Parts: sequence; C-alpha cells; structure tokens
Amino acid sequence: MSLGQRLAYVALCILREPFRRLPVSTSLALGAKLARALEYVGGRRIDFARINLRIAFPNWSEAERRSLLRASLENLGRSLAELALIQGPRRKELFSGIRFEGVEHRDRARELSKCGGVIVFTAHFGAWELGGMATGALGYPLTVVHRAFENPYFEAMARAWREGSGMQTLPQGQAARGAVRALRRGDYLLMLLDQDVPRDEAVFVDFFGMQAATRSAPARLAMRLGVPLLPVAVERDGKSARHVVRFFEPLVVQPGGDALAVEATSLAINRALEAIVRRHPDHWSWLHRRWRTRPRPGEEGPYPSRRRRST
Repeated sequence: MSLGQRLAYVALCILREPFRRLPVSTSLALGAKLARALEYVGGRRIDFARINLRIAFPNWSEAERRSLLRASLENLGRSLAELALIQGPRRKELFSGIRFEGVEHRDRARELSKCGGVIVFTAHFGAWELGGMATGALGYPLTVVHRAFENPYFEAMARAWREGSGMQTLPQGQAARGAVRALRRGDYLLMLLDQDVPRDEAVFVDFFGMQAATRSAPARLAMRLGVPLLPVAVERDGKSARHVVRFFEPLVVQPGGDALAVEATSLAINRALEAIVRRHPDHWSWLHRRWRTRPRPGEEGPYPSRRRRST
C-alpha cells in the first residue's frame, strides 16, 4: 500500500462526505452536474466514449451522439452520488425506491437450473451497484464476481458496502472454484459482461455490429453445470433515485457443449446486453474500450494508441 494510494483514499472520503449528508435529490443533481463537466474537461475516456458512440450509432448525427454522451455522464454522476449516499444516513431511503419487475423470469430461471443456482448477468448500466445491494439486502443469496480495484483502500470500501448488504464477493481471476460452489449451493451468481477481455479468455462475437472480445467463461460454466443465464438491468426512473430491477427471459443452455456452442451462447449474451443498452442508451457507461482487443493479433482497433496521441 503506497502513500499515493492512501492519499487518494483520503481525498475520496473528503469528496464523499457532502454527498452522504445532502438530501437525495440535491446529491443526485450535484453528481450529475459534476459528471457532465467531464465532457468539457475531455481526456482519453471521453475520446473513447465518442468512438464507441460512432460504432454503436453510425447513422446518428454528431449532435445526437453528443446529447447521449452528456446524458450518460449525468446518469453516471447520479449513480456515483448514490454510492456515497448508501454509506450514510440515506441508505434505507434509497432502498425503498427500488422495485422489481419480471420476477416470473427470475423464478423460471430457478426452475430450469440443474443445480439450483443461476448465472445473472448485466452491464455497467444504470445504478448496477445499488441494484445488487438492494437485492442482497432482501435476503436473496447473491454472489458477485467483480474486478478488484488496484487501490486496496478503494477495494476495502467496495467490499464493505457489498458484503454489508448481504452479498458474497469473488474477485475476478480467483473466481472459478468459488463460482462453481456458489451455483451448487443455489446462489444467484452476478457477472458484469460488457467490457473487453484478454484474448486468451475471449470468444469474438458481435456487439453493436462489431466483433468484441467477450468472456467465454460464463457460457462454459452454464453448460458445465446446466444452469440458465438470466439478463437483468437496473433502470432509473427519469432523474430520480427510483429504480426498477428488471429481469428478462432467461437464456437456456444445454449441458456440455463444444466451441461452437460456447460461441453461440456468448453471442446470445451480447445480444441480450445490446438490447438492454438500446432500451436506455444513456444508462450505459460508454467510457470503456469495449472493442479494444481485435480478433486477429496485430489488427488495428478503433482506439488511438498513446503513441499515436503523442505525435
């Protein structure tokens, strides 16, 4: 643990404090306003978002894509404000604004499972953390596979709010055995499957019209254990702190399966995620390099390299 990591954590705690104490509506409005300013500050992440929006919506005008980018940043700011609020006295108020729809799909997925567990998948979409915490707080057996923060202080903070809501956590890269155990004991295993992955972990399937490196492990795990894959999205009601945790029709896989079956199942996952994003494109975080890893080694991707940016 370096001094820089400690100072970054202290700075985050100082920044978090006013959001924790403000009324919910005020905190969300402030978060949206600050996040929207990122468009004017610019930087690599904003460049990535503009490229992603051109890939996803090639027929839109630049003005339409710019409007969507602003709305997406605002929603991200509201979601970050909510993460501060759940660490303060407004926690119960936030949870009371969450309702569940499509529970018949959730129940059907449980019925279809060969071992009782269900793989639940979503994206960095809407208030995904808040939705997971609300689900865990209701007593559902929920285990989340997550990418650990490089800063151990940030990681400890995130683990505290997740596990404090009844969720179990599995760090990505160390999750294989834990995921199997969670499914066999009947847990809902939550995965976020919308980001680029290394080539040795990927199958390349379509996402918004372009081949994307997609994690193959969920399809393989579902086939190995005979469990369904259940899409879910956390949708915000306008600009408020009210949300719907919406379950969609489960994807049913056959036990076993070869490489072609893994590819077909991974494509079905991406199609479900794309449909979720298209419902509310302002809810998705467009800041990541989703199409960074290309199918052929050495193939030029859509994002400028740091070397290219510096020339």
